[in-house]
Amino acid sequence: MTRFCSPFELPWNCAELAAWSICGMNHYRQGGVRRLFVSMTRANLCITAEGPDEEEVFHKLVIQATALDVMTKTARAAETKGSENAR
Repeated sequence: MTRFCSPFELPWNCAELAAWSICGMNHYRQGGVRRLFVSMTRANLCITAEGPDEEEVFHKLVIQATALDVMTKTARAAETKGSENAR
């Protein structure tokens, strides 16, 4: 698995998640295996991931945050282009 954050920084402080805020974090056991659940929010968006270890969970969150950033930028570009064409 690719490490997105420096091993010396908290995973939620990496560049891809810097604009996001943790709104829920919980450790629990399922079938005797310790798992982590994390939910993060930014504006009206929410991303959530869970898994057996911190690296996997934050890897999933970085992927979701990056995908939402791309979708948001694409939607804004389309809106800008649409408004320019309407003139």
